[in-house]
Amino acid sequence: SNNPYNILYDSLSAQHPDVRHAAITALSDLDFSQTSRKLSDMLLTEKEDRVKEQIIDALIRFRKGADFRGLSHILFNEKNQALRIRSAYAMGEIQDRDAVVHLIRVLADPEIKVKAEACHALGHFKTKQSIDALLEVSEKEKERYVRTAALYSLKTIRDRKSLLPLFDQYTVETEPVYRELLKQVIRYLINESR
Repeated sequence: SNNPYNILYDSLSAQHPDVRHAAITALSDLDFSQTSRKLSDMLLTEKEDRVKEQIIDALIRFRKGADFRGLSHILFNEKNQALRIRSAYAMGEIQDRDAVVHLIRVLADPEIKVKAEACHALGHFKTKQSIDALLEVSEKEKERYVRTAALYSLKTIRDRKSLLPLFDQYTVETEPVYRELLKQVIRYLINESR
């Protein structure tokens, strides 16, 4: 039929990227969140970076990961680092716990900025898995940038159970800047839990 939704939905399959781009913009602006699954699946095959970015932004707007197949495909397989970072960011913003397993898995990635964004995204989830993963990054990661992202996410989560492991880290930490950050976060968590 000729209703606007059907026309826009059909336009997602158009050959020309400008048509796909315009259709995603309109579907997003009109809040057609029922297209989340279709958009997620498009991330598996889409070639144009600007269309991929727009799909990710629409999923953030709809607050739907649609099983995270599309976003995790970008997170693990995309060549464009900015899109990988955006995908990790989206997983945090959508705040669906199904994202946690993907975010933890990407912590083994060689890309520092991707790992740091995954740590930041994990800060949205007060789950045992996310807290344990962030504590492990804070303790074992080589890059201070990534460790700091993990530490600030633990601060955001504000779980008292992370106090003791962080204190244990503080007692053996040799890097002075990170040791000072640990001290600040430990103090913050103690004050918050009073």
